[in-house]
Parts: sequence; C-alpha cells; structure tokens
Amino acid sequence: GWTLTDTAPDRYFRFSKAVDGEAFEVEVPFSAALLDRPRRMAEVLDTLELAERQSQLVIVRGIRQAGIDIIRLRVVADATREGRFPVDQGATFFAQARDMMLAAACATLEKRSVFGKRKPTQAMDYLRTLRYGPSEEGSYIATIESPVAPELQTTVPGVDPVQPFERRVVLTLTDALRATGTAAGLASATGDATPFAEGVGRGVNANLCDALAGMLESFESSVLEIGIGWAHSRPMALVPKYTFARDAARVLREAARILKDRNPLPDFEVEGFIVKLESGDPGLGGTVLVACLVEGRVRRVKAPLDGPSYARALEAHAQVRQVAVDGELAREGGGLVLSGAHNLRIRDDAP
Repeated sequence: GWTLTDTAPDRYFRFSKAVDGEAFEVEVPFSAALLDRPRRMAEVLDTLELAERQSQLVIVRGIRQAGIDIIRLRVVADATREGRFPVDQGATFFAQARDMMLAAACATLEKRSVFGKRKPTQAMDYLRTLRYGPSEEGSYIATIESPVAPELQTTVPGVDPVQPFERRVVLTLTDALRATGTAAGLASATGDATPFAEGVGRGVNANLCDALAGMLESFESSVLEIGIGWAHSRPMALVPKYTFARDAARVLREAARILKDRNPLPDFEVEGFIVKLESGDPGLGGTVLVACLVEGRVRRVKAPLDGPSYARALEAHAQVRQVAVDGELAREGGGLVLSGAHNLRIRDDAP
C-alpha cells in the first residue's frame, strides 16, 4: 500500500502511505554503499513500526524474505510438540527434505519416473542456492528458503515474461505434491499404482516419493504439512498447503519401488568388486558381474563390456580392486543389467 512519490538519483526513494487518516513517509536509501544507510534504515524501521503496527523484528524478517520463496515443513508428532527436534531424527528429516527439493529441480528439467545418482548440473547448482531458514512457531516448522529474482514489468509487445528456473522449481514442487497426495489416496483405496505413473507428467517421481516417505518415517505417529509462501517481489495468489499422514509412507515407498522397477535408471554408476567374468574372446569383450550397493542393498549387476574395458576389468579382478562403470541400470529377468556400460575405472587410478 506504499506509493512511490519521489526519487533522488543515487540518494533515496521516497514512499508515502496514509493509515487511518495519518500520513506516513519514508526515504529508503538508494544504495547499500551510502555511508548514512544504517541511520536511514533505522529511521525507516521506526516509521514502519508505527504505520504497520508490527514489531521491527517482524518487519525485518519480511524485508529479508521479500525475494525468497519459502517452503514450510511442519511436523506434528509427539517428539515435536515443544517445538524441538531429536538430533538423530532431525538429521534424517533434513536429508530427506533436501532430496525432495532436488527431485523437484530434476523434474523441472525433465519429467521422468526416476532419477539416478548423477543429477543434472542445473539442478545441483540450484540446490546450492537453498538455505534452511529459522524455525517458526507451531509444533516444529522447518523452513527452506529459495531465492528468486524479482518480477519486472516489460513493455515489449508480444514478449511474455518467463518464470526464472528457481520459481519454476517451486511451482513444479507444488504440482508434484498435489499429484502425489491424490495418487497416494487413490492407491490406498484401490490398490492401483497407476495414478503415480500418470502423475509423472506433473513432477511425480520415485525420488520424490522416497523423500516424502523418509520425512514421514523420521517420527512416529506424525503428520507432515508442506506449505508454500511466495516471495513478495514475485507474488502469486495461491497459497498451497499439502498434508501427508504417517500411514502414507508405506504407500509412497511401494510406489517408488514400482516406478523404479518399470523404468531404467539412466546415468547410473555401478561401483564395487567384480565377482565373476565371462568371455568367449577377451579381446572382443565380455560380461562381468559386479557386487555393489543398489538402493541400500548389496546386489549383483551384470555389465557387458567392450574389449578395452574388459581388459581393465581383468586387471582389477586380479588385483582385487574396486571398479566403477557407468550405464543405464535396468531390471531383466529378475536381475539387474547395466546396459550401454562404458567408462570403466579402477578405483584409486588417476582420472
């Protein structure tokens, strides 16, 4: 409700507002480099406290969050009633919250049922911009802050404003959470996992399902509420909120497993020891069996190799050294196969 009334280049912006018939005016410093900025901002806060009838602490928080989308994760559980988190459970919870944001970032770039270990560079870069904000009152509310560029008006005809990637990730998250919640409810009632597969186009994926299940499993008898608050500098009308009960964790885990089983994992790195080699002609290549961890379990993965890679596999097996090899992990006849296996490395070798 404040109106820009005057601008002094390189000095200040002047805003005014009438509240219950009383006129208020503030001068906001033009730049953080101005020497008198601390004093001027103190004057601004004094005036805002009177005009807005809010404490300066609340006002400062609002200013700092003006360019930030906020994801609020509210945990309702016996262990969090006093607004505190057990350390061990909290560590798991925050790790899964990170995975939820990463799943949304990946789905923003490409709608896929499951994402392997190697995530897109842009998604990882986005993840590094996120911050955990201060907790808020109400059981336990963890906040994730996602900075976003302000919305600028354009007068160029025919040019539609494009949402920055950071905002598109949060929009993808909101749509994916809505679709996942609907799918979980339908799957519980019908025993049919189809709604999860149908939700892939809206950002649902195995990674997101696992992350949500992990957060729910962090606490017994818990309810997880996820709310979105939009940056004031890029406002939106909707204020979405989604609720997942503890019982949904089992459905989400099973949905994640089905999504993984039905779809290969691209860009997957198999790392472990070779336990078996087979070849009719080693010079032309062969097949190796690698014992490695897949989804927390020791599995044996079959990897067909070309001649040079098979020679390195023989060397690693003779020296009892670990190898790493890339490819697309798929299930075949009840086992795991790494198709398109390439870039076999012997661990501790120079890259």
